[in-house]
Amino acid sequence: MDVIGKAGSSFAGVSFHCYEGAVGAQTTFHNAFPSAEVHFTECSGTLGTDWWTDIKWDMDNLVIGAPQNWARTVMNWALALDASGDPKLPGTDSCGGPGCRGMVTISDTTWSVNQEFYTLAQGSRAILPKDAGGPWGQRIGSSVSGSLSWALRVNAFVTKRSSSSDWLRYSIVVLNWNDNSGGSWNPQPVSATINFKGVTAAYTFPVGVTTLWWYGAP
Repeated sequence: MDVIGKAGSSFAGVSFHCYEGAVGAQTTFHNAFPSAEVHFTECSGTLGTDWWTDIKWDMDNLVIGAPQNWARTVMNWALALDASGDPKLPGTDSCGGPGCRGMVTISDTTWSVNQEFYTLAQGSRAILPKDAGGPWGQRIGSSVSGSLSWALRVNAFVTKRSSSSDWLRYSIVVLNWNDNSGGSWNPQPVSATINFKGVTAAYTFPVGVTTLWWYGAP
């Protein structure tokens, strides 16, 4: 921030990584330099960690948390690695002893996708252009209330259309992490009412990640 403060006109913005600090630091930066772009450009999983714990962390901090804190983009690193986290630069110790996990693991002639693939896929479904060559989705405000508001992490988006007369697509990405009771695994669905421009809809969110779409007049 010191560099931006002294030579702000030389920078379009900044990028954040996930390895230190908290995602809220993006908002701290935005409040100090509101005209500068914020991008989230790197985060890697670590081999051998728990699948569901990783899904929750990635959704909370990256797919939902980063855009809520002004990020225009969210990226993982790396796209593809082998089962040992290779290749890596000689002499480096990326992600510690276990090694880094790619979004895709390559093994000889086969491949498989990992946690980071699924979390980005859920977020991407909410923002993909509706029209060929059309605009991507943009985050809009949302809020969660009620006695179980803690159980749902929500991000909302609107995707504009190539024609101004076409209905806009709205979407929400929802993480239900109500998965334990007294420290024991006990996944509980959460029944919720979605309120949008005077219209309501009921939906029960299972533990996991859900992406919903609907359309509204421009």
